[in-house]
Amino acid sequence: MNNLEFIKKCEKKLTAAYEEIDNRALFNQKKVLDAFRENKIALRHFASTTGYGYDDVGREGLSKIFSSIFKAEKSIVTPNLVSGTHAISCSLYGILRPGDTFLSICGDLYDTLDEIIYGKNNGSLKDFGIKFDKVELKNGLFDIEEIEKKLKSGKYKLICLQRSRGYSLRDAFSIEQIFEVIQTIRRFSDAPVFVDNCYGEFIDVKEPLEVGADIIVGSLIKNPGGGIAPTGAYICGKQKYIEQIENRLTVPGLGSEVGSYAYGYQYFFEGIFLAPHVVAQCQKGSLLFREAFSQLGYKTLPKNGVIGNDL
Repeated sequence: MNNLEFIKKCEKKLTAAYEEIDNRALFNQKKVLDAFRENKIALRHFASTTGYGYDDVGREGLSKIFSSIFKAEKSIVTPNLVSGTHAISCSLYGILRPGDTFLSICGDLYDTLDEIIYGKNNGSLKDFGIKFDKVELKNGLFDIEEIEKKLKSGKYKLICLQRSRGYSLRDAFSIEQIFEVIQTIRRFSDAPVFVDNCYGEFIDVKEPLEVGADIIVGSLIKNPGGGIAPTGAYICGKQKYIEQIENRLTVPGLGSEVGSYAYGYQYFFEGIFLAPHVVAQCQKGSLLFREAFSQLGYKTLPKNGVIGNDL
């Protein structure tokens, strides 16, 4: 059997999974199209701006369609957020105050957050007297019993979870798992639930805000940028939290009223427009790689034949 025949044989085994991915992509594409229509996105939204960026219809339009797609009360979508880590940092500094404690229910967060959480004399959360606590995962899953014990203390201002596996050797969390753990949290705490949604956008037909999360963040150079957005990140969620966060991004009193971008917004709109299709094709590629490598005797993560929960 030559290489092409081998690949075709692998693809034939994945027909049902490919169909499921295509159905999700079509559902998500309709969400995106509806968001463009509802917010009357037009050529003027692609234009560049300079100076302070007051009344920047491109930035404002982009934020509105993200709110529509992800079911948020308000969103910040801007190239002035330079990465997903920056978006997470702005969110943490925006919501937390000296003396507060926040909790991660999936162990340590992304490696890039270490200096933000633990750094010394660098403007870290620790420098401002903000404490971090965590519940380790149990066999790659949420440790519900330990989470309940922690939450009964009632001391947490913010509760965080990371949807993607990141650099850990575990499966990403599904929307169903996120829903179930948020239901557990709500029995003991009304603190906002913050989800690092990086690599998870358009993987499923629902996003974390639709199953009880209060804030989600992600990078535009990952899934929602469709491989086209040149930079940027997003923060979506409940208005009261987004307003706190946007004051950290710029300054109190101005928030997201300012912020120009001299290169124009075409690629950001084009990226989110194409994202459901691009994510679906990448999911198919991931399945095909895993099928082929499994047949060649390699172990894969996620396991062969499973549609993964991140990308």
